[in-house]
This record gives sequence, structure tokens and C-alpha cells, in this order.
Amino acid sequence: MLPVLDDNQRYVGSICQGQLLQSVSHMLSVKEVGGVFSLEVDMHTYSMSDIVKTVEKHNSSILNFSLIPTTNPNVKEAVVKLNTKDISPILEDFSLQHYNIKTSAFESEYYDNLKDRYNQLINYLNI
Repeated sequence: MLPVLDDNQRYVGSICQGQLLQSVSHMLSVKEVGGVFSLEVDMHTYSMSDIVKTVEKHNSSILNFSLIPTTNPNVKEAVVKLNTKDISPILEDFSLQHYNIKTSAFESEYYDNLKDRYNQLINYLNI
């Protein structure tokens, strides 16, 4: 069980670690088959519609999209999960558009990486 605290650090309840992990995995479309990649995006020129157009041009769809802050306040990391197993043509297209592709994982790499991260999280939580 993990405690749930409010903004004033007062206990408001608890949640099972399994429930938390299940909710997060559902929210991130972990069970869906497909590739994942991340792009470095400049917030001054960032356009989600451009990213969507590039993905859809390859007959693929975005299952999950997240913007993660970086140390540079003008740059974010866009993490994109697609419904396509082979995302190499999509990555090539982003490269041609001068996007900085930070990471990419195809189906087998993605699940191996996800399993490693899950195990690290479990070890961190000292289960």
C-alpha cells in the first residue's frame, strides 16, 4: 500500500501498488502493440498537428502522446506511442524534417525496456 497525501502533506487515503501500476500502464497504452519514439521539440516552433500529419502519412495512428520537460525550458521531449510495429519509415521522415530523435523502440525492444523499467520501479518501491 502507498499513502496518498494532499498538497499539505496530509494523509487522505492509500492505494495498492498493483492498482497504481495497472492504471499507469493503461494510461500509457502499454498493452497495445506498436513502436515508441521520442523527439526533441522546440516549444517556440512546436506543432502537434505536424507530428500527427507525419505519422498519419504513413498510415499509422498515435496511441499515446506525452510532453516531458527537459533542463532547457524552451525544449521538451515528445514521447509518442504508435499502433505500428515498424516505425523506421516514420523515424526517417522525422529525421528529414530535422527533428532530433532521442530514442526509439520497436516492439521487442519496447517490451524488454518496459520490463527492465518495471523491475527498477519495483526495486525502488522496495516490494
